[in-house]
Amino acid sequence: MILQITILLMSAITIALGGRLLVKSAAEIATNFGISQMMIGMTVVAFGTSAPELLVSLQAAWQGEPSIAAGNVIGSNIANITLVLGLTALLKPIGITTKLIRWDYWFLVFVTLMIHVSAVAFREITVLVGATLVLLQVGHIVFQIRTAKVQGTSNQISLEENKLREELPSEVSIGSASSRPRGKNMGIELVGGYLYWLAPYLLLITGVTMLGVGAHYLVQAASLLSEMLGISKNVVAVTVVAIGTSLPEIVSSVLAAIHGHPEIALGNILGSNIFNSLMVLGGSAVVSGEAIALDNSYVNYDLPVMLGATFMMGIVMKSSSRVTRAEGAFLLVMYACYTLGLIYFFSSAAGA
Repeated sequence: MILQITILLMSAITIALGGRLLVKSAAEIATNFGISQMMIGMTVVAFGTSAPELLVSLQAAWQGEPSIAAGNVIGSNIANITLVLGLTALLKPIGITTKLIRWDYWFLVFVTLMIHVSAVAFREITVLVGATLVLLQVGHIVFQIRTAKVQGTSNQISLEENKLREELPSEVSIGSASSRPRGKNMGIELVGGYLYWLAPYLLLITGVTMLGVGAHYLVQAASLLSEMLGISKNVVAVTVVAIGTSLPEIVSSVLAAIHGHPEIALGNILGSNIFNSLMVLGGSAVVSGEAIALDNSYVNYDLPVMLGATFMMGIVMKSSSRVTRAEGAFLLVMYACYTLGLIYFFSSAAGA
C-alpha cells in the first residue's frame, strides 16, 4: 500500500514537470513559426497529452481488455470537458475564438454523435467503425497541417523581419561587410543559433516523455489500489484510469492558462477529445481485431453523459467571448454529479 502511494506521488510530480516543459516549449514553437497558440494546442500539445490514453487503451485492447480501452476514452473525454476545462476556467477565464467554435467544436460534436449512434444501434464499436474513426483522424491532421502552413506562411516573413530589426543596430544593414561574422565568431554564432532553435523541440520531447512515463506508472498504481478496494473494472476504467491518463491535460491546460496561454489550454482540451474519440478508440478496435463490446453502463449512462458534456461545452463557449470562472465552477459540479451518479448506478446494479 505504501509503495503504491509513493509511486502515485512520484508519478504526479513527473507529470507536473512534464506538463510545464510541454506548455513552455509549445508556446515557443508557436512564436517562432508564427502559428497561433490555438493551433499548437490542438495539435502538438493535444496529441502529446493524449499519449497516455493512446498507450493505455492500445495495451488494454492488445491484452484482451477492450472494455477498459473504451472506458478510458469515455471517461477521459468527460473529464477533459468538465474537470479540466472547469478547473482551468476557474483559475483563469479562457478566451474564445469564432473559428474554433465554427469548425473544431462542431467536428467534435459530429464524432461524438457518430460514436453514440454506433453504440446505441450495435452495442459495440466494430472494426469497420474503428477504421473509419482512424481515417477521420488522419484527415483531421492533414487539415490542421494545411491550415497551419497557410497561417505560418502569412506570418513568417513579418516575424523574421521584426526579429532582424530588433537584433541589428540601426546603422548596420543586412548583408553589409560589417554585419557578417568572421572566423571563430561566425562558427560560435552558428552553433549558438542552431542550439537556440533546437532547444524548444528537445524540451517538447522531454515533456511528452515525462508525461507518458508519469501517467503510465500512476495508472498502474491507482489500478492496484482500486483492486485492493474491490471496485468494478468498469468504474476503474472511467474514473481511475481516465483521470490518470487525463492528468497531462489537467496539468498542461492549467499551466498554460496560468502562464498566459489560454488558447493552448482550450485547444488542448478540444484536440485531446478529438484524438481520443478517433485515434484512441478507433485504434483500439483495429488493434483488438474484433468489435469492442460496450456494457449497459457505458451505453445507458457514460456515453449519454459524454454527449451531454460535449453539448454543454458548446453552450458555455457560445454564452460569451470567454469561459468564465462561474461556468468553470458549474462544469466542476457537473463532474462531481457524474461521479456520484456513477457510484449510485453501480451500487444499484450490485444490489440487484
